[in-house]
Amino acid sequence: KLMKFGSPGYAAPEAGSFPRLGEAVGAVKEAGGLPTATWLDGTSEGEATPEELLDFFLAQGIVAVNVIPERNWNLPDPAEKEIKVRNLNAFLGACRERNLPVVAGTEMNKFGQPFVDNFQAPELVPYVKDFLAGAFFLYGHTTAAQCGPWTYFGAWAEDAFGPAETEEGRIRRNEFYRELGRLGPFSARRREALSRLGSETSPQAVLAEARKS
Repeated sequence: KLMKFGSPGYAAPEAGSFPRLGEAVGAVKEAGGLPTATWLDGTSEGEATPEELLDFFLAQGIVAVNVIPERNWNLPDPAEKEIKVRNLNAFLGACRERNLPVVAGTEMNKFGQPFVDNFQAPELVPYVKDFLAGAFFLYGHTTAAQCGPWTYFGAWAEDAFGPAETEEGRIRRNEFYRELGRLGPFSARRREALSRLGSETSPQAVLAEARKS
């Protein structure tokens, strides 16, 4: 109620009211986070060509994208639903081609959105594995960032996986964080065991400890 249009905290999306994309990406990197872009429904000019949009995001340092599937399939107007489901399919297909993790979640600042997405909906079933992989990736990176110097853009990852700007570097990072996340959830005891590993620990050794601890 404080942040939406017409409220005291609302800021119109005009030049100067928000940081430029490069600045935002830099701030997230500096904080040890994952620069993540959002995608709505593919109907705007900026989202009309998913391949072009994703290549632009990757060039800017984006490493994951967020979608709100509820707003693309659960629509009363059949014509609108057909368009947005088609756009969702095209966007997620382009993400797969680029090995770009996808985070799926409801938009909690829009009234009426469900607390949890219905991943049994026929329109979403083909992408459940993609959404799970994205969730494991995020959880794995969060665990890595909390337990050691193992963040996506840190020196450790640079040595272990190569430059994050290359496709190979991205893929190797995605695989590691996804596998670490898949081994969770991690109790306090398991996190403590991971935290005892040194900064020279290899990705394989981190995963080995995660499996046994």
